Parts: sequence; C-alpha cells; structure tokens
Amino acid sequence: MQIKHFRLAEKMAWKSDHRIKIGSVLVSKGQVLNVGHNKVGKTHPKYKWFLHAELDCCLGIGDRDLSSATIYLFRVNSLGQVGNCNPCSTCVRVLKELGVKSVCYTIGQMCDCHIFPEYEEVVL
Repeated sequence: MQIKHFRLAEKMAWKSDHRIKIGSVLVSKGQVLNVGHNKVGKTHPKYKWFLHAELDCCLGIGDRDLSSATIYLFRVNSLGQVGNCNPCSTCVRVLKELGVKSVCYTIGQMCDCHIFPEYEEVVL
C-alpha cells in the first residue's frame, strides 16, 4: 500500500462530475498504469449512463499482465467527506477477470480529505 497512490486517486476523484466522487489508480510493480474516475453521461432524454471508476481505470490497458497489479479507490462525497469505497460485485468480477491482484480502498468518514483516510486492502 502506498499513500502516494491514494493521493493520486483522491485527485482523480475530484475530476468526477457526480455528487459521489470516486477516483482510481491502477499500479503494477510501482508503476502507475492508468487512472480513472466515475462518470455520468446522458445519451437519451430519459436515461443516464454511469461508468464506475474501476472500469474507467481499466479501459485501454490492453493485454498487460496485471497479476501483480493493485487498484486504489478513493471516495469523497459532496461535503468533502471521505467514505467507504469498496468495489461492487460487478467491478470485483471484472478486476478478477483482468487478473488484478488486490484492491485498496477508503473506508469510514473523515472531514478533511487531505488527512490520509483509513483504508482496507482486499486480495482478489
């Protein structure tokens, strides 16, 4: 676990236009492979689409070996509070299929995003 990767995920979270902002960083052997954040779009007057940060981060990585990769997830709400960011079951399934080794994500709530939040690491 690297604090600098959580800090980068936090920066990516603030790029989201959703009220719940989630940033992600995919790292392998100390190298950042890609970054992403959750996205909302509209292609129809009645419907919106959502792209989870984990999936945004994994788009375009090609056929890289991710067997030693870790993805970092950082969640912040509209009040600037850090929240629980464990991935949904669909994202976990996709990350496993891609071969990602582990996920580190924020848990709990803190008022200051610049103070490193609690985290949890899950080996997939």
